[in-house]
Amino acid sequence: MFGPPYSGKGTQGERIASQLNFTHVSTGEILRYEKQKNSPIGNIAQDYTKKGLLAPDDLLETLVERELVNNISKAGIILDGYPRTIAQAETLFKLADKHGIQVAQVVFLEVEKGELVKRGIERSKISNREDDQNPDIIKKRIDVYELETKPVADFYSKYGLVTKILGEGTFDEITTRIINGIKRN
Repeated sequence: MFGPPYSGKGTQGERIASQLNFTHVSTGEILRYEKQKNSPIGNIAQDYTKKGLLAPDDLLETLVERELVNNISKAGIILDGYPRTIAQAETLFKLADKHGIQVAQVVFLEVEKGELVKRGIERSKISNREDDQNPDIIKKRIDVYELETKPVADFYSKYGLVTKILGEGTFDEITTRIINGIKRN
């Protein structure tokens, strides 16, 4: 599941995983859990989160590989929040090859920037996530996505893996679009 912050990747990832009996792996949720435990990984991630920056590649590679191995026997795995850079996309191919897994499809949720900011501000009113508490960090996360993460879609397009889905509308409308997009491939 791919798209900018506040595009609905987590919500839709959970919904799709439930409907297709896949496992939903959110690197953001895993990192928040590690931070709550004050684990070494969580402490490193905390420093980056406070600045509105992405966690470093080596840290995420460790987490993603752990989750792939733990879920290898499942019907499918939906990765949410990884990869976010071309280096991470290349690493995902290597990890998938190493463990006999296929990167089958990249569902790319497209949402206008103004809608993303609006969603971020709305989420900040109900969220306990510290990266949602500051409007400047919300905007910075979107800017970092534009610079560092959006090029990943072009990378995966070269392999014919990207299915673009309009990520605006009701939850059910978006879920239906995603399911229909998955069924075509």
